[in-house]
Amino acid sequence: MEEYIIDNDSKKFHLIGIGGISMSAIAQMLKDEGNIVTGSDKSESKQVKILRDKGIDVTIGHDISKVRDADIVIYTAAIPDEDIELVEARKLKKDIYERAEFLGILIRRYKNSIGIAGTHGKTTTTSMISNIFLKAGLNPTIQVGALLKEINSNYNIGDNENFIFESCEYKDSFLNFYPKSTVITNIDQDHMEYFKTLENILISFKKYVMNIQKNGKIYINMDDENSKEVLEYAQYNRKDLDIITFGIENDKAKYQAKDIEYVENSEYILKFTPYKDGQKMGDEIHLKISGKVNIANAIAAIAVSDTNGISYNYIKEGLEGFTGASRRFEYRGMVNGAKIYDDYAHHPTEIRALSEGISHIPANRKIAIFEPHTYSRVINHKEDFAKSLSNFDIVIATKIYASREVNKHGITSEEITNILKENGKNAIYLDNNDAIKEYIKKEAKPGDIIVTIGAGDVTKIGDIIKD
Repeated sequence: MEEYIIDNDSKKFHLIGIGGISMSAIAQMLKDEGNIVTGSDKSESKQVKILRDKGIDVTIGHDISKVRDADIVIYTAAIPDEDIELVEARKLKKDIYERAEFLGILIRRYKNSIGIAGTHGKTTTTSMISNIFLKAGLNPTIQVGALLKEINSNYNIGDNENFIFESCEYKDSFLNFYPKSTVITNIDQDHMEYFKTLENILISFKKYVMNIQKNGKIYINMDDENSKEVLEYAQYNRKDLDIITFGIENDKAKYQAKDIEYVENSEYILKFTPYKDGQKMGDEIHLKISGKVNIANAIAAIAVSDTNGISYNYIKEGLEGFTGASRRFEYRGMVNGAKIYDDYAHHPTEIRALSEGISHIPANRKIAIFEPHTYSRVINHKEDFAKSLSNFDIVIATKIYASREVNKHGITSEEITNILKENGKNAIYLDNNDAIKEYIKKEAKPGDIIVTIGAGDVTKIGDIIKD
């Protein structure tokens, strides 16, 4: 069947959940290769518009006639078993693939597949590595979980040598991948509705290590305690692998970032000097994005690029030209003289990193508009969410974005604002965009910074509230 999928004959593909960032990239790759592509999604979105502009027929809701016409049906892990298109595809005995399973087949085409895994930082690290490879003229195939501004897309079809892609652990998706090398940025408690325990997450990452091709490479963050457990597992169970470490604080890391400083009055925000085996690699590198976490992402990108034979000049050029992935503290406009930014952070660790990253930016007040992503995350992390938001001067929490879940426990975002208020913080729960717009129009002042935070519909609020 794999040979059937990757032969040169044009086929009809139907993608259920086509508006997702990874699914939309697969759809465009298939279209560019001469296939007929259709899809469905639950709502209109920026990605759906992009797909339609490229001639892909997208239905909002369901259209089982498209399923009947398809040779191959692909669906995302978020699609329920009772979805009527998926039910129809099974009834008709179509060739059906879950997104990660299909991506795993595509990955096998490439000689040098590089998967970027980890709970946080996958998109930024994938984007940085991609930008360096592009600057070096290597023409990689890319699949990234955001718009990479340098190519104005979330994918690129290159040659059959290098494939740089995000390798997500949700529902063990990355166990469908057999990369030549992989990065593990960090390991944290997330997707607990699926994994239940940190131990199960670590087991999943250890299984992923066993998927790396023989004599491949693994890059591991030595500053992260959970990742070090996977490092020890790899050292014992995969003696064939080239194990490459990176970090900031751990002097034992092969690649290390030192001399980290914020840059004043410049187009750049941070600078650091990379070291390899304790030796300075070259001139200091400047970044246009903030936050210590992005130094860690950058040193991971340096490790991957250097071990793939890319010269330091291209590494420096790729990182210094990188302006950030979309929805990573992305400027969206102004309201009442206040600047509006949008960020994808949807886990307490990511919100803390965001808060730390913007702490050096002068502002009258910093206002968070937070949409929690999934009920299970709020149940598991509500105290941590409140702590991670506590450095903002004002916190507005809105309705929880359900995604694939049902609210079985009757939980709301108000539980987060109540914790903040109990600790003396200025927090308010507003359950709709009209109420948020009214509040911001009345409250925002010149010099404020407003950040919309979350992985769901909160990204739309910037356009609603801006002047």
